[in-house]
Amino acid sequence: MFAVVAVGGAAILRQHDPVEASWYPVCIFHELTNLHCPGCGATRAMHALLNGRFLEAICWNPCLVLAGPPIAGILWWRARQERQGVPTATYLPWVLLVVVLTYAILRNVPTPERSWLAPQSLDSVGEFNR
Repeated sequence: MFAVVAVGGAAILRQHDPVEASWYPVCIFHELTNLHCPGCGATRAMHALLNGRFLEAICWNPCLVLAGPPIAGILWWRARQERQGVPTATYLPWVLLVVVLTYAILRNVPTPERSWLAPQSLDSVGEFNR
């Protein structure tokens, strides 16, 4: 059932650009604080990935694109080990929490222009690097 919902959601996301479609949910944290949470830009990044635009996806949410697959693999491996009764390290959730919180802080640290980890379109990256 999960696979059917995931594939259906991916098909919808691939067809409808979150930048142009207004019906996607907005980040409540960003709306209230004007800060970027670790997930800000994730929907736009997934849309870019589903359409084969890897560099654009990194611009929207580098943590999701670069750290997401290894983190998902580690969590899958850990769940598999636990199902088999093999003891797993108890520090892993804490390490992941520190990584995500550090990312959240760093993407909100202002620079003269803006944080280089904040969500940004590929077009604005060229302007940012000038």
